[in-house]
Amino acid sequence: MNAVYSMPVSSVNRRHAPRLQGTGRLLVAALALALLSVLAEVAGAQEAQVASAASAEMTTIDINQADAAQLAEGLVGVGLSKAEAIVRYREQFGPFESVDELSEVKGIGASTIERNRGRIRLQ
Repeated sequence: MNAVYSMPVSSVNRRHAPRLQGTGRLLVAALALALLSVLAEVAGAQEAQVASAASAEMTTIDINQADAAQLAEGLVGVGLSKAEAIVRYREQFGPFESVDELSEVKGIGASTIERNRGRIRLQ
């Protein structure tokens, strides 16, 4: 039977780290490969999440055409109630001429507009 490690005993006054031999070396190599495989999977999953988030951020919504459900789904910080307020405003005053005009809608502030500026288009 192979020993997993051996410790030289050449001197009582000196300390020596254990030296891996035979099966121990193979075990360490296998564990290292398994760890690298897991780390690669985690990195791949993180890259997929980043790509998905970037894709979601690139989706734009036409605030002059979208219904309330589409607005609520496509805009950050805008729920169904605020989305319905946007549609009511649009129906009452006509299409939006600028993104900043959204601040006229009750419940839509400057921070909501800035978070969504890249998502909004006007046609």
